[in-house]
Amino acid sequence: MFFNSLNLVATRIDHALTVPELLGPLAVAVVPAALLIHLLWTVSDYARAELTLRHDTHDPGVVATYVRTIAYVLRRPVTLVHGAVGWILFALVTIAYAYLAQGHPMYGAEGAVTLFVARQGVSLLRMAIRFGILAGQIELGRTRPLPPRRVEVKVDPKP
Repeated sequence: MFFNSLNLVATRIDHALTVPELLGPLAVAVVPAALLIHLLWTVSDYARAELTLRHDTHDPGVVATYVRTIAYVLRRPVTLVHGAVGWILFALVTIAYAYLAQGHPMYGAEGAVTLFVARQGVSLLRMAIRFGILAGQIELGRTRPLPPRRVEVKVDPKP
């Protein structure tokens, strides 16, 4: 999808002379693919939560779970907003780190330690964001109706 969108605006990108002239067509190329991948990642996250939560009692199949999850995510847009909040926070942490690190040379041992601590802090914040989003997805997944139960009937052979 990204390459199809990029082909639609390729001539405008090729002839762009300034950054603003480049950003508009680039956004037209990137946004549809980013929305599709966000939808697919959200479906995958909720399907994993469903398989984890319901495995012991219902033993749902993977394909059936993904189909049910696609319907669930499309019916409840709060799931997409919830995932988007996580990506926005992830981007804000990354931009803040880039802004704070820009223009500060980090030479020698002191610079190496400072850079190490800053990168570990950014990594920890990103992991905390992902953990919070995953916890929220599991809580939202618990509110889903249960899948149909598989009932196995044992029939004794007639003597």
